[in-house]
Amino acid sequence: MDCSDLHEYFAVIHNKLLEESLIIQATINMHCRLVIPFLLICFYSCNNPEKVSLNTSVLHSRNFFIKTDATISSVGYLNNYLLCLQENKKMVVLDSNYQRNTSIENRLNSYALTSLFTYNDTLFAFIKNKVFIIDTAFNLLSYLPRRHNYYHPLYTDSLYEVDGSCAGEFGGAIFFRNKNTDIVYSYPATCPDQVLLYKGRYVAGISLQHMGRRMSYLVIDDPSQLYKITDEELKTSNNWYLSVDSLKNGPSSRKGVVKYEGPDGTLPLASFVKDDSLYSLLNDDSINYIVVHKNNRLYKRQVLSTKGLRFFDRHPVKTDTKKQILWSGLMSSIASKDALKTQQKSALIVINEGNIDILTFEPSAIF
Repeated sequence: MDCSDLHEYFAVIHNKLLEESLIIQATINMHCRLVIPFLLICFYSCNNPEKVSLNTSVLHSRNFFIKTDATISSVGYLNNYLLCLQENKKMVVLDSNYQRNTSIENRLNSYALTSLFTYNDTLFAFIKNKVFIIDTAFNLLSYLPRRHNYYHPLYTDSLYEVDGSCAGEFGGAIFFRNKNTDIVYSYPATCPDQVLLYKGRYVAGISLQHMGRRMSYLVIDDPSQLYKITDEELKTSNNWYLSVDSLKNGPSSRKGVVKYEGPDGTLPLASFVKDDSLYSLLNDDSINYIVVHKNNRLYKRQVLSTKGLRFFDRHPVKTDTKKQILWSGLMSSIASKDALKTQQKSALIVINEGNIDILTFEPSAIF
């Protein structure tokens, strides 16, 4: 093969390669035109799952720091006063401006109370195993407690008394007792901690702190459509549904019941209504922030604090559509001359028509 033949041979090969290259490039261009818009759509969808119209109201918050002698063990609410019982059995009484009222403190300290509990508008006090009612003049009245079949009172209205039970990772339930018929309806719900009525529907906050924090919300249209409990023993069972064969693997769907999840690693502190919207205050160890409920989903609305207060429990004191009060334990580490010790603090969260106050109690004693 002479040089001219070689030139002709390589020219043919070059033309074929060029032709194949153009075909490949055209294919790539076509794929890019298809794939890139698809990726953009996916990216937009992930960051904007759906277009919703959210309430633009600004929610205001304030922080207060209150010195105490010891950790708060229980809290009551009466006559617009916050009654905080310390571990040393001494009272801290705060008015609506969070100023201490020593006169009421001295009066209540004379009783040597061991615990406080508010249910609806009634403040109960315990002295060891005896129960009393504290009246509006801060006097103790004798009280004979009625038998209560369930666990934690969560809500009451003209028709239902709502209670919740919690057995941690082993389950829990929410109970609705019809006040007119005394019939009890229930639904599996691990550790319900708050119930409120929003637009005619009962909304229950549910959370579990075992092996990491998990939370969800249960929305119930009509409690009479839940499971009817007739066995008296089951009315006092945390996980009564485990004795029902059809429910051992989880509850079946019920008409008018919707459940939606919240973010993992987060503790729901309180839910409240403002300007016709339902909000929840959440804590994830690094920030406190507010979400708004919309179409059975949660949307982050506003960051309140990045101070990293770690709430490890919460106890509702007062819950209604306008005002919610709850207290919680806080854990923080402080340095001492011996070592790094853990000091247990307490916090009160007061939500009044959407305005949020966080009161941190700082005990002088180290436990």
